[in-house]
Amino acid sequence: MYQDFEKIYHTRFSADERAEKIKLWDCLVKSYLQKFFGKDKVIIDFGCGFCEFINAVSGKKKYAYDIEPAFEKFAGPDVEFIKGETARPLPLADNSCDCAFASNFFEHLRSRDEVVFILGEAFRILKPSGRMVVIQPNIALLGGAYWDFFDHILPFTDKSLLEAMAIIGFRECYVKRRFLPYTTKTRGRARTSWLKLYLALPFLQWIFGKQSLIIVEKPDV
Repeated sequence: MYQDFEKIYHTRFSADERAEKIKLWDCLVKSYLQKFFGKDKVIIDFGCGFCEFINAVSGKKKYAYDIEPAFEKFAGPDVEFIKGETARPLPLADNSCDCAFASNFFEHLRSRDEVVFILGEAFRILKPSGRMVVIQPNIALLGGAYWDFFDHILPFTDKSLLEAMAIIGFRECYVKRRFLPYTTKTRGRARTSWLKLYLALPFLQWIFGKQSLIIVEKPDV
């Protein structure tokens, strides 16, 4: 199966677009997402890609996980990269992380078995009451546009992903069905000023939101 993700993303996004994405992620984290993680936590980013999120978020210890080893060079100096395999346990101890994050990740996995495995590993390494935050393209809101990207394999709605998480043992905390637009790949250039306005005005999210924000936690008993 074709899995040269670095080549796919370099084809999909120009150098200018990748630079703009770094700014957008920094804005998204500082304006909205950081509150879900605190600033002194151990955080792991599943499917880190170009490391835009994990480099921007504040944490006591930060891990970036991806099956594409070429992404290691994008990790910041305070980030430890983990070259993952979707059938091999992570080299992290049980109950060793406070928070897990995944954005635009699960649709790239090859099977539901791999999804269950990754969610199971996230559950294992999270501490009791540990939180997993997921941003996920929602096929129920996108229809055929969900398949506009070559590397999308598995379809998910917010409900189907929540069901998979519940099977693993996670408890639902918060769901925002319409959160972010589908992609920063647009005709116009995305701007951090527009993102701040978008986050401040929920009606814009209702109109343009095609990705869901899902937050679950590991029960403490």
